[in-house]
Amino acid sequence: MNVSRRINSLFLLMTLLILYSCNNHKAPNNKSSENGKLISELTNPNKEILPGLILQNFKGKVVYVDIWATWCRPCLAEAPYSKTLQDKFAGKDIAFVNICCASKPETWEKTIHDYAIPGEHHLLNDEQCINLKENYQLVSFPTYLLFDKSGNLIDGNAPRPSSDQITSVLNGLLDK
Repeated sequence: MNVSRRINSLFLLMTLLILYSCNNHKAPNNKSSENGKLISELTNPNKEILPGLILQNFKGKVVYVDIWATWCRPCLAEAPYSKTLQDKFAGKDIAFVNICCASKPETWEKTIHDYAIPGEHHLLNDEQCINLKENYQLVSFPTYLLFDKSGNLIDGNAPRPSSDQITSVLNGLLDK
């Protein structure tokens, strides 16, 4: 099997997994979280939800987006590093936004609580998961996106919170 065919097969498998996992969700009520600013299911029907969210809520801030799923072991392994990173940048012009895909609302809320994941949290429905995956060429969880203070995507595959580079990358964007 050639590489192109393997990539296409992986893409199809991931799309089916996301569709299956996101199906039949009930929208949770928007509410404050003890660990973050907000827990909500994004209801924006537009295909491109991140720029609107970022420009509307975080104008003038660097935005570090964590795209994750509740069943993703590497995603959960990053949670303690995410807390440390957010503590390091507390009070600075940076927002940490967590976007959850392919997960049930009950599991999503429990995971945020159990892992004490800080930042702002949003759960995407199945259509939004697919649109996000297509718009940002996502191939795996976790994926980190980095937006500058003007809301422009700087890096569609930003370093993880556990990486040695992320602190200097964020500081560099804050200095601009």
